[in-house]
Amino acid sequence: AEADGSNPAQLTSFGGPLVGFMNWSPDGQRLVFHARPEGQADLFEIPASGGAPKRLAAHPSDDSLPSYSRDGRCIYFTSMRSGQTEIWKMPAGSGGRPGEATQMTRTGGQMPLESPDGKTVYYGHINREKGIWKVPVQGGEEAQVTGPTSVQIGFAVTAEGIYYTAAPDARNQNFVRFHSFATGQSRPVAAAEGQFGMGLSVSPDGGFVLFTQGE
Repeated sequence: AEADGSNPAQLTSFGGPLVGFMNWSPDGQRLVFHARPEGQADLFEIPASGGAPKRLAAHPSDDSLPSYSRDGRCIYFTSMRSGQTEIWKMPAGSGGRPGEATQMTRTGGQMPLESPDGKTVYYGHINREKGIWKVPVQGGEEAQVTGPTSVQIGFAVTAEGIYYTAAPDARNQNFVRFHSFATGQSRPVAAAEGQFGMGLSVSPDGGFVLFTQGE
């Protein structure tokens, strides 16, 4: 669709099963997402202009919520391969061949997004009360970054901080909040009129936040 939501065009034709969260490649030429044509969640890639989807990984466990690294060389994703929902990564174009996917987290995570400087992966903890966490791109210590979230897969990372769908406040109001890397503090930036849906995105110039809300 256009930036104002006009002229929507269908890009995939799976014929019914859930097609999940998608992310752009850094060069804007490809989209990566997950779908369930055989029941389990697998990763797929298509040209941003549309075309036949290419399956990136076929593993017995659910693989979902993928995103590209900032240099386009890796794909991060959420997987149940270890028996728990964790963050994994694999080389882009590897097709998910055995041994090429590596586990990055051990305490539970989903919806990985790499920081603009390519040094850190941020992700939603599987427990919404624990908010958004981070881990170095090469793996290592996992650390909490934000307070509780409303939707674990509703956040976006910029050079200055993280926009995220926060858990309802004491008056049961839902806000998009901004967590500043410089100050370590967060502030509300937009109020939702209903409950948050999945997803959140920030425009490239940092001027707008795009989110979904239930009506």
